[in-house]
Amino acid sequence: MRYIELNSFEKSFKKLSEKEKKQVKKALLQLIVAFEKQLIPPGMGLKKLTTSLWKLRVGLKLRVIFILKQDIVELGFVGTHKDILKFIKGSKR
Repeated sequence: MRYIELNSFEKSFKKLSEKEKKQVKKALLQLIVAFEKQLIPPGMGLKKLTTSLWKLRVGLKLRVIFILKQDIVELGFVGTHKDILKFIKGSKR
């Protein structure tokens, strides 16, 4: 599995506090381990939004949006639920 950070992810990640950045890194590491083991724990907070678009819960506040294509994970955006909805609406244009 390959992991790619899109520019939109990098920009949104830079806006987070240091504490939030640590939470996101921890959640992404857990995601990588789950994908490598091909075992997704039920409480991980992973939700399929469309055929290739997924959302990962990071604590109570943050979410990470990513695209899963065969063996490539493209990290698209990180933010609150409200930020994610805004990002998805803007991406459809």
